[in-house]
Amino acid sequence: MKNLIDEFIRVHAYRQAEWMDDGILLISDLDGAPKLYHMKNGELKNLSPDLDRVLGYRKDLDNKIVFLVHDIGGNERWYITGLNLPKEEVLFRIGDSVSINIPGKPYAKKKILPYSTNRNDPRQFEIYIYNYGDGSEHKVYGPSENLNVGEVSPDGRKVVVIKNIMTWEQHVYFVDTENGEVIDSLEYPDTHLSNIHWIDDEKLYLITDYNADKRYIAEYTLNGSLEKIKEEPYEIELLEHKNGKLIYSMNVSGNSILKIDDEEINKPLGVVAHIDVTKDYLFSIHTVRYGESIWRLEDGELKPVIYCKKLDELSKYIIEPEVHKTRASDGIEIESLVYRPAKPKGAVIYPHGGPESQSRPIYNPVIQILVNNGFTIVQPNYRGSTGYGKEFRHMDDKRKRERSLKDIVEVLEDLSRKGIIDKDKVAVMGGSYGGFATLYLITHYPKLWKAAISVVGISNLETFLKNTGPWRRKIREKEYGSLDEDLDFLRKISPIYYIDRIEAPLLLIHGRNDPRVPVEESIQIHDELKKMGKEVGIHIFEDEGHGVAKLKNRIVYIDLIVKWLSKYIRDN
Repeated sequence: MKNLIDEFIRVHAYRQAEWMDDGILLISDLDGAPKLYHMKNGELKNLSPDLDRVLGYRKDLDNKIVFLVHDIGGNERWYITGLNLPKEEVLFRIGDSVSINIPGKPYAKKKILPYSTNRNDPRQFEIYIYNYGDGSEHKVYGPSENLNVGEVSPDGRKVVVIKNIMTWEQHVYFVDTENGEVIDSLEYPDTHLSNIHWIDDEKLYLITDYNADKRYIAEYTLNGSLEKIKEEPYEIELLEHKNGKLIYSMNVSGNSILKIDDEEINKPLGVVAHIDVTKDYLFSIHTVRYGESIWRLEDGELKPVIYCKKLDELSKYIIEPEVHKTRASDGIEIESLVYRPAKPKGAVIYPHGGPESQSRPIYNPVIQILVNNGFTIVQPNYRGSTGYGKEFRHMDDKRKRERSLKDIVEVLEDLSRKGIIDKDKVAVMGGSYGGFATLYLITHYPKLWKAAISVVGISNLETFLKNTGPWRRKIREKEYGSLDEDLDFLRKISPIYYIDRIEAPLLLIHGRNDPRVPVEESIQIHDELKKMGKEVGIHIFEDEGHGVAKLKNRIVYIDLIVKWLSKYIRDN
């Protein structure tokens, strides 16, 4: 089993693929951390060997320049580095190890790059236009909270500026690239706006849930109207367009259905994560069976460009999930992804993070290792999860949160009644908000769990909101409740106040540089439990942030998880 675990851990990812001349740009962890590669004739060349971790990139095809987004040690203080691809020469670098800098889409004709930065105030962002031809720049918008920037219009005169009011609520401004004048805006309450693409100088395509429960594709005319042009019975998530065709994906029980206009494209089980149409149709798809992989559409059929061939050797061990539905006690239907081993010895309830997120059918080495170790893995998409529409997503807001966490318990009980899991052999494990859910469940339903693991989890919502990155606090308060108005409730549901109830042995895992959930969230609950003589362990990765990105650390991370769960859940 040890060799099998090692093979699962060493599966490499290939993501965010885009065409660059006669090759493909992509991000991979081939050298142990995410880096930018150029693939040509099947050969991969690392374009960022000296960078610690690459989040993403933008490209200028005409001038053969790539704009990399990278940080150090998982601290999410993003730099932007301009790289001349033919010479592999650094042209410029924006960033200072303290601020966050994120690029929009470059406009090649004028050699301008819009980007957002909080370098003048960590709580506020501004939008700048950087001229990478002469090195000059000027501000066009801000300061304001949580600003991002998108595409420049075909005439080069307007840029899309996005203000995040909440994770799933945005205002959009169309701003003059020279003088910063706001030409038009979309400021609809409780409306998601994303995938905003210019069709011409006055019209755009976008995905929105304006006046609807499910997201759809709309066309918007500046200073005019928003018109629905493509609707599905499920949430539409990604959008591109080419030669008058709409290329999009929709979310069906977590799986992506890929379409070009009305034609469905057959694809493996998984999530379409990125689409590029600058040449042929190129898709980055995170699948259960092929991992994070790159696919090309040829003669109407998806064919793999690159995936980790190690998965061919592991194919007989790969388990794909089933979708199980639970009717909650108040009538709401909750879907769960369930991975079932051939010979179950126990179960792990694995709530997702977010909380406005969703468990989806992707390659997760932790899940595949655990299910091959005999654990049934259950990922409940409790109320408040995304993928099921606006109404469902709002069902956990603020003081509704405890009801959504009860969904997890009701899923456990339902699967136990159906004989899918043994209620006497269940652990709970989650990361980020899933870590909070784990800590809440072991304090409020202590008799249910034989073991627990919290990864970068929140133990006290009050200290979390006070100490998280200041640029994130207001958005998080809209979801969890504010320190000014909801402090009583935040304290009421914070696990730190109920740790005397904990019976399950608890393992805490965290990154020292985590800017979202500070490491103190794990340290404070560990220290209190230790004083009480409870069974608790902690592991802090000194060179990680909100998660575990580096291969050397993932090996340690998964080994910790497998050993902890196996220690407390055994065969009869």
